Amino acid sequence: MLPMDGLFNHVVVEYEVHGETRWVDATMKQQGGGALNRFIPDYGVGLAVDLTSTRLIESPRAPVQASRYELKETILLDTTGAPSFISVVLHTKGSHAEALRQQFEKSGVEEVAWERLQLCTKRFTSAKRIGTLEYHDDRAENEFVLAEVFEINGFLSAHQKPGMCRFRFPNNLVVQALQMPEKGARRTPFSLPYPCNIVHTIVVEASTLQPMGVRRHNVESPLLSLIAVTNVCIDSGQ
Repeated sequence: MLPMDGLFNHVVVEYEVHGETRWVDATMKQQGGGALNRFIPDYGVGLAVDLTSTRLIESPRAPVQASRYELKETILLDTTGAPSFISVVLHTKGSHAEALRQQFEKSGVEEVAWERLQLCTKRFTSAKRIGTLEYHDDRAENEFVLAEVFEINGFLSAHQKPGMCRFRFPNNLVVQALQMPEKGARRTPFSLPYPCNIVHTIVVEASTLQPMGVRRHNVESPLLSLIAVTNVCIDSGQ
């Protein structure tokens, strides 16, 4: 974002512990991780509030693993017309854990569970929660884990080959995270969160799933590491 007076609403403190320098935003709530592992946005540089300051100073660099968003979705797929099931385990660390912690504090468990059910319904046409939303907040390590199970139906479509159906996994997490810039003329800087450490594991289990070759996409560069598998066809003959 461009500099503006409306953004001067935070207080950042610099301190040193065991020879390591850290910045901490004293106005951020629901943080965890102790003195050496507090999350702070990557501001890049800052101006010290000191009469002797003559230049901007670089912010301490956080480790790449400081914030992590790891989502595992396991689908027990049924192709006979009966409901399928999906289990969701979300393991977050750093800024992602703090975002979930704030959401639970603001909305409460019941409202968060209802909102997540609506998202699942939107993705899979029909969804019903099985059991309750379970979660664990480790404030000392700044980790937040939640787990839930849904019954889903109505998301398979016909395939051009007889006896086959198409299974598309909707609302891909990576596509959501790597947003494209607006199409018009951009008047402000564009950037992605850094470090952006996201792992999305999708496991599909079905009694009618046959061995098959699938397309694998690998993208490796100094800035991005991406591995993706797409286009899976399920035999619906049984």
